[in-house]
Amino acid sequence: MPPPDTETDAEIATDIETTPWLGAGEVLVHIGVPKTGSTAIQQSMTASRASMAEQGVVYPDLGGSNHYVAALTVLGRSARWDKSGAVDDERWRQLMQAVADQPPEAKVILSAEILCEAGPEIVQRIVDDIGRDRVRILLTLRSLESLIPSTWQQYVKAGSSFDYETWLRDMMRGSGNTSETPSFWRRNNHGRLVERWSKAVGADRVAVAVIEGGDRRSIYDLFEDIIGLRRDTLQPMSETNRSLSANEVELLRRVNEQLGDKIRHRSYDRIIRRHAVRGLVERQTFGDDEPRLFVPEWAATMAREFGREAVGRIEATGVRVFGQLSALVPDGPTRSDPLPSADVVPVEAAALLVTSMFDGATSEVDKERAKVKRLRASAARVADGSPHDRAVPPQWCRGSATDCVATGGGSWVRSGSVWRAERGQRSVLTEPNRRSPASPRPGTMNA
Repeated sequence: MPPPDTETDAEIATDIETTPWLGAGEVLVHIGVPKTGSTAIQQSMTASRASMAEQGVVYPDLGGSNHYVAALTVLGRSARWDKSGAVDDERWRQLMQAVADQPPEAKVILSAEILCEAGPEIVQRIVDDIGRDRVRILLTLRSLESLIPSTWQQYVKAGSSFDYETWLRDMMRGSGNTSETPSFWRRNNHGRLVERWSKAVGADRVAVAVIEGGDRRSIYDLFEDIIGLRRDTLQPMSETNRSLSANEVELLRRVNEQLGDKIRHRSYDRIIRRHAVRGLVERQTFGDDEPRLFVPEWAATMAREFGREAVGRIEATGVRVFGQLSALVPDGPTRSDPLPSADVVPVEAAALLVTSMFDGATSEVDKERAKVKRLRASAARVADGSPHDRAVPPQWCRGSATDCVATGGGSWVRSGSVWRAERGQRSVLTEPNRRSPASPRPGTMNA
């Protein structure tokens, strides 16, 4: 199938505007892949929920701007670094209930790019849970070559400390068996990804949208046309997920390297990801003179070969394509110059990272203090016999049983290193509820 010409592009655009790909009563599941504008679209849909609802389109709200947590549970995964801990799919079931609760004619949008990692069994469950005759699958794709630097940065933002060149050689030459970030090829073997979903739901219910750089507005227009929303329903949000410069990401990587296993996942997520990285991204801008990461010639050549294979597989499935598949194989010049050195980090960037980490740590301490205050107040009310607190549920705490207060004749029993109140007894804690010790940080990332 040759790339569409200008006339065909015009016909496709007209077809989308008059007959949206998503029909009444159908459920669109946007599965990424990551780094293709997903965050921008999700934030825009979150801000536009009311306007979308007026047009018969529902973007279910389970907290946050996407359905990542629900998607994690259907994948059977823990968000922890070591992937330990029991996983309950309750959040996924809540999301499915939210879908079922909508009027029969409503269009429903689900978005979680982590779903592109689903294997055949999970893909089939998702299709079955929603209904094969209702579900439509949308994949947003960019060229592998353009995804490589931003994907490595995302791993570093998630806590990884391996350097760019080492990761690149392991990932590209492993071509599916990389030890550092095994999720990369689960996400970015684009041809096989399309094959997997089209096999489960049918090629007529799968679409690929090819995302190219340039006009920032184009991705919003594309989603509006596919869903059937009025023009300008979706608006660009503030830039909150920009790429870091080579200096900035090297600074963060070295912080991760120094932290090692000294920090648990929850603390890293709250202090580093939510405050330090976000503060650096939102407050710091970098000019044209600062070094940026790029894909060296040897890796770009390999990425283009993978891209050509993906295009062939996607064409063979017969799925709907918005945009030009040829854009998945860049034809511009490659770079043979050395990768940028980042041995010198700008003082301003370092200061911003440190102050943002301090802000994050302070915020977490304040939250814990407020929690302790509430629990102590609750304990005092129970001790006074206040009827308001008679239904306090069983709680957990670490440490000795004297650190916890049980009332109404309840007793505390040990479960491993954790004390809990026996079932059916009213109980409160005088310390924050800490469910588990810090989880070890493994040497490899599965982000």
